[in-house]
Amino acid sequence: MDILLISQGRLLRDALVAALQGVHGNRASGAFCRDTVEAALAASVPAVVVVDAAHPEGAALAAAVRAHAP
Repeated sequence: MDILLISQGRLLRDALVAALQGVHGNRASGAFCRDTVEAALAASVPAVVVVDAAHPEGAALAAAVRAHAP
C-alpha cells in the first residue's frame, strides 16, 4: 500500500516514513509543500494520506490530493 505523509516538520515526516516503510509491504513517502505533493502524486497514487494538522496549507494540500486521486 502506498502511503503519503504531508508535514512541514522534517523530523516527524522522516520518522513516520521510516517507521512505515516496508511494514506489510508498505511504500511510504513524505512531502512538505505543493511541489513535493505533486511529485509524489506523479510517482504513485497513495491509498492513505496523512496530513499534519499543524501544516498551514494542510487543507489545500489535502484537497489537491483528493482532486488527483478521489
